[in-house]
Amino acid sequence: MDPSLLTPEPMALRPLRADTLLLLMLMLPLLSCSDERPVEEDAEPVVFVDVTEESGVDFRHDVTLHGEYALPEIMGSGVAVLDANGDGNLDLYFVNAGDTKGRGAINRLYLRMEDGRYRDATDESGLGDAGYGMGVAVGDVNGDGHPDLYVGNWGRDALYLGQGDGRFTDATEQAGLTRRDWTTSVALLDYDLDGHLDIYAVHYLVVDTSIKCTGPRGARDYCSPKSYPKAKSDALLRNLGDGRFEDVSREVGLESRASYGLGVVVDDFNADGRPDIYVANDGQPNHLWINHANGPFTEEALPRGAAVNGNGRAEASMGVAVGDVDGDGHDDLFMTHLDRESHTLYRRTGTRGFADTTIASGLFRPSRPATGFGTALSDLDNDGDLDIVVVNGRVTRNTRTDAVQGTLDAYREPNHLFLNDGSGTFQSAPGASPDFCSVSEVSRGLVTADLDGDGDLDLVVTNCGGPARIYENRGGEARAWLAVRVRGPGITRRVIGAQVEVHAGGRPFRRTVTSSASYLSGWDTPLHFGLGDSAEFASIIVNWPGGDRETFAGGPTKQLVTVVRGQGRR
Repeated sequence: MDPSLLTPEPMALRPLRADTLLLLMLMLPLLSCSDERPVEEDAEPVVFVDVTEESGVDFRHDVTLHGEYALPEIMGSGVAVLDANGDGNLDLYFVNAGDTKGRGAINRLYLRMEDGRYRDATDESGLGDAGYGMGVAVGDVNGDGHPDLYVGNWGRDALYLGQGDGRFTDATEQAGLTRRDWTTSVALLDYDLDGHLDIYAVHYLVVDTSIKCTGPRGARDYCSPKSYPKAKSDALLRNLGDGRFEDVSREVGLESRASYGLGVVVDDFNADGRPDIYVANDGQPNHLWINHANGPFTEEALPRGAAVNGNGRAEASMGVAVGDVDGDGHDDLFMTHLDRESHTLYRRTGTRGFADTTIASGLFRPSRPATGFGTALSDLDNDGDLDIVVVNGRVTRNTRTDAVQGTLDAYREPNHLFLNDGSGTFQSAPGASPDFCSVSEVSRGLVTADLDGDGDLDLVVTNCGGPARIYENRGGEARAWLAVRVRGPGITRRVIGAQVEVHAGGRPFRRTVTSSASYLSGWDTPLHFGLGDSAEFASIIVNWPGGDRETFAGGPTKQLVTVVRGQGRR
């Protein structure tokens, strides 16, 4: 959130800022997925249909509004997609919020049944965490082959170990998780390559309830994070391999930088075989923690060009996604921001750095009017390039809206969908998905996943103080696709951090196995590759954590394949 929009009372008079003048001159309307710039005439439409009601998912994000504008109320919660009971279907775990003055609301697990509907299985699952919830990540932290869940809370976090049958055990006490911070997004990674998944918890700030803020017209509203004097450094918890975790945050250098952290993504950004960590900070320079084998992490976002935008300005970063948008074999970064800032696309320049290419990519103008949170770089139409989906929702009141007292109506915004032309240039999809683009809610979490197993990516969206939404992709499966599961030897555990290249049609398509990204959200799903018109793929190359490289044989597309470490050709 931009600190110049909200300040502690009383609010001082200010001259118009340069970006405000630019906004007035452009007289931009509030754009949804439809923009006056059409996509190419031969592009097939991307159609997402709201199937929430028929899906059986009746989750509603519970947030109690006291009229005191406690900052956690407006930040929302995430969602995780995973196969919780081992039946091959993808299930949904929704993180809930509650009352900042009392008990949190219960998180909920929905299991997908054979008929495609979901049932609420929270009571028997053991996953009804009642902390004031924020983020979630999925991975096998105890090495038994079953997905586990780490939940970030405003307060003490929680760890749940999966038994593989839809039931989970609360292992928070055993793990030694005692910190009571405001955790936002979380990620699982094997930072020291010892075979055990560690925990990275992004921290936001320390809330001071005595601080009260106002909007431009003097009415009470939610504060900018910079209204609070104390940011928090992130935490890295090392997995000791016996069920316990050790806080190594100071040892690895994280405590040297306290920032207002929200989103996180893990990838090997310098190609040395070790996972690095990129953190989206709210109104402060972003962090890129480079992982070194024999020393602490070093923060290198600024020299690598990914700390601030092309104008040298730190933005209100919320959601983050990583992927190769232009097909050059290097992963790029996409960030969502506050309205009037635009989202930012950092494109890789060689092996080390990034450059802000937002304007050249066609994303500057259409993204400025909205506040983006959850986001994904995913091939939504299976044409072979990564598209962008963003869910939006304000953090300051829309004074042009007649809002119902005691609700979050004044913070609603429509969503965005941008299609890639293959070169890393994006255009809004004009009216292609009215169910997704026209609905106006306070959206926060987002995951793309092939929920129905038909070969194209569907959407799961969480809304602050509102219902979750399930959007079914209808049409993407007409093109070729490949789903890839990446496993370790002898177990069903996926290898987080593995970088996968599918070679088809004379070019590589690159993805990384991760536990989380977007905004507050996580997953344990197969990697999805849209492959255009390719009936066959030539090979799969996996760069394993630590630097080993294997090649696996090709075959027909439109299938799910599993690659196991040690079974390929070195």
